[in-house]
Amino acid sequence: MKKFDQINVIPFIDIMLVLLAIVLMTASFIAQGKIEVNLPTSKTPAKLEAEDTLKLITIDKDGVYYLKDGGQSEEKIGTDALKTAIDGWQENQRVTLKIDAATPFQHFIAIQDMLKDKKFRVAVLAIPEDH
Repeated sequence: MKKFDQINVIPFIDIMLVLLAIVLMTASFIAQGKIEVNLPTSKTPAKLEAEDTLKLITIDKDGVYYLKDGGQSEEKIGTDALKTAIDGWQENQRVTLKIDAATPFQHFIAIQDMLKDKKFRVAVLAIPEDH
């Protein structure tokens, strides 16, 4: 058998293509989890505990609802689907509301009505910690 004097680069190219695919997939997942919400400021913000973010309802400036239920990532959800999700929660479940400062107040009232229908007592409002 004859020896080759050249380096075989095909396995190297295969490895680089796999690494490139992994980087591109990871980058797209990271970018999806960011919903831009400009939270209102407060002089006395409350710190959120880990269990406070188990149920997270986010409303962006356009009035679009997002839901994070447990370990899932936040996903866009309609009003009827949100009400169905809330109906499946336990009665004393803590809920965090993250609402953009430019969102019309009616969206906050709609969420509060959904939570009151299920007899939720506590709703934590997310406020930026740097203010």
